[in-house]
Amino acid sequence: MRQKPPPTDDRLAFGRRAEALAAGRLEKRGLTILARNLVLPLGEIDILAADGDELVLVEVRATRSVVDPLLSIAADKRRRLRVLARAAWQRYPRFASVRIDVIGITVRGDRARLVHHRAAL
Repeated sequence: MRQKPPPTDDRLAFGRRAEALAAGRLEKRGLTILARNLVLPLGEIDILAADGDELVLVEVRATRSVVDPLLSIAADKRRRLRVLARAAWQRYPRFASVRIDVIGITVRGDRARLVHHRAAL
């Protein structure tokens, strides 16, 4: 597996801002944020939230390009997210079910377009 270069400070800041926007949107829609940047042995969950009795793993994808952020999730990442969702559910067994949402954020200049794909994976 090819290693990605470490993110630059600008990319880290961009990612943090995107995750903050996503968390704010989820809270406005009535979800409760349980954790952000939750590190598990198998990987990291951007946002873990509760939507009633459903546990929600949220993958945040942000881009400055015209490509739909949802399309940037490769098959191996999709598999890893499913494994992470099961691992998170084991940590939080009080929930009746688990789903994976994707929040795509496209930034152009000083404007951001946010799309919440519920149960995307």
